[in-house]
Amino acid sequence: MVRVPGLNSTAKIIFLCFTATFIILEADFFSALMKEMANASFLSQFGKQNGEQSVSIRAAAKNEFIKNAALNPCSQLERWAENVPHMNWTSDHPIILGAGEGTTATRFMARMLASMGFEIGHWEELYSAHPELDPKNTSDLEFLSSNKTRVQEWKYDHSNLMSIKPDELDAFDFKPILDKYEGVMDTPISSLFPYIFRQYPNSKVILSLRDPRQWTKSRVQNHPGAAMPMMSLSVDSPDSLRGSSRSRTYPNSAFEFWFSVYNTMVTCVVPKTRLLVINVFEQDPEQIAAKMKQFIRNE
Repeated sequence: MVRVPGLNSTAKIIFLCFTATFIILEADFFSALMKEMANASFLSQFGKQNGEQSVSIRAAAKNEFIKNAALNPCSQLERWAENVPHMNWTSDHPIILGAGEGTTATRFMARMLASMGFEIGHWEELYSAHPELDPKNTSDLEFLSSNKTRVQEWKYDHSNLMSIKPDELDAFDFKPILDKYEGVMDTPISSLFPYIFRQYPNSKVILSLRDPRQWTKSRVQNHPGAAMPMMSLSVDSPDSLRGSSRSRTYPNSAFEFWFSVYNTMVTCVVPKTRLLVINVFEQDPEQIAAKMKQFIRNE
């Protein structure tokens, strides 16, 4: 079992919600499981000693138990996201948030958004607006900003985001940093996503997916110091976890599990009208580009 030490009260709530929410990934299995659990619990409460009760009363009690047992775990995450510590912290800025973990084609997404005319912060790099370039046939270098002052500003802001510790998240105001950018993605945006998202009610969220096993294989091989998803919410800052031996002690199955849980959390927290889910590895790039334009600009 994966143990996550040092959870504060808020992190415990999120941790439990994430774990519960993961069950809904398989809706049919979840439904069948809950019915079986309801049957077992019902029979233990209304066993042979209650045989004299009428069939209608027993049926009504059983149906009510099943109804209560199948409550939607997403509702808990939705309520958490709406509970901003200080309302004056929310920003009207319509920022584009790339919620996908690194190694889900976030660089391609940054190029795509830059070709649509947006300035995008990705990891330590700043992609400037280049609507004249084709993101499918153009290298990252041609999209990177040549404004040295602006690039240095993003690197400084990115470093500050990377240094946020779990016990600072509830009181951290992201506006002074993120209000300056049209879009941000990659680490540490995914690492701190739920806290960033609840401060931006006008944001649009793009969740890039990938098969969990393929993602884990590529992540572990090409980024051996990368932390497991959501560790920055409870263990340490993204910067402290980067390159740390703490992630390397976990098996690949743990990476796969928490990657899936994280993606499920995002789909629970973000309203459908503000969420675009894409998979560059399984979908046609042209179709993805069309969906992104429609989603961002309502074209």
